[in-house]
Amino acid sequence: MIRKLISDDPRVRFEEPDLPKARKREMWHIIRKATVKKNPARFLPSPRARMWILGAAAAVAAVLVMLPLLDEKPGEKEYFTIRDIETDFDPTVGDVLLKSGDRTVRVEADHADVVYESEGKMTVNSQEITPKREDAEEKREIEIDQLIVPYGKMASLTLDDGTIIWVNSGSKLLYPSTFADDKREVFLIGEAYFDVAKDENRPFTLMTDGLNVEVRGTSFNVSAYGNEPLQTVALVSGNVDVRDEDGKMTCQMAPDQLFSYNRLLGETGIRNVDVEEYTSWIHGYLLLRNESLDMLFTRIGRHFNVRINYDPLQMRNITVSGKLDLQYGIGKALETIAITAPITWVEESGEVAVELRSR
Repeated sequence: MIRKLISDDPRVRFEEPDLPKARKREMWHIIRKATVKKNPARFLPSPRARMWILGAAAAVAAVLVMLPLLDEKPGEKEYFTIRDIETDFDPTVGDVLLKSGDRTVRVEADHADVVYESEGKMTVNSQEITPKREDAEEKREIEIDQLIVPYGKMASLTLDDGTIIWVNSGSKLLYPSTFADDKREVFLIGEAYFDVAKDENRPFTLMTDGLNVEVRGTSFNVSAYGNEPLQTVALVSGNVDVRDEDGKMTCQMAPDQLFSYNRLLGETGIRNVDVEEYTSWIHGYLLLRNESLDMLFTRIGRHFNVRINYDPLQMRNITVSGKLDLQYGIGKALETIAITAPITWVEESGEVAVELRSR
């Protein structure tokens, strides 16, 4: 993009460093945030804005020594700017939010059911919503909708192609209001289960901050919370290809396999699993097999929107197995855990303090 803006200026000498696409995209996102605040998904620079971009680019280059630049083909229409959209959000407060067109719909219920129907119609918990959108001839790119699910809430989403997505607590999903003719792309922060409608002519790609999961029709679960280094893909049916943002790592998965990616260490792995351990949450329970209390407290804290205070070093080495029902509140869940784990807890001011039980 920057190359296109300044390539005609004879005063500018252009040298492009060899950097990963993810790093280039990150820097371009920083520049765009510095110049456009209201609607980054529809950024079309004016001549004055171009000078702002050049200034921002120079500032970033001074800090980082080199300026990473995006490589865009001349004349190429920018269909999906989903990775450039602001993805930060506070998952600890508020209701489920659906941002579509010029409308923001707030759902106070614990579960939101969003359905995109034909001809642009949409319902939220059976109530019809008609967001105002730009005229089709004026649109320069497909509009991106957002579904934000805070802690303590859950949501299900049916897209216009028939794909159904269950979105877990503390998650954000970005997707086009209508898919393009040749591809289907969505972006996830958090956890979601996907039942993708089959379409041989339009592959479905789920993007996270680090991975691309490519399918045509299949069912799988993805966990990719922004505050956790480990991302996982659990395949229930069909086949998927998993690769990183630069295409350097590719893995073809078969059903009942788990792919894992540690963003901090850059390590990947794949193994056979019982996928019910990774999909049971959509049915209101957790199937646990040697789950550390550290990880378990993180999961149920998100589910109930309750802060659980404990010593991670102590709880990391204690594991539990079994079926944990999530339908009866945090207290009942902790009682069930305490049947097999040596813990005691105290609830106070909306928080829970957990300690090891004295022998």
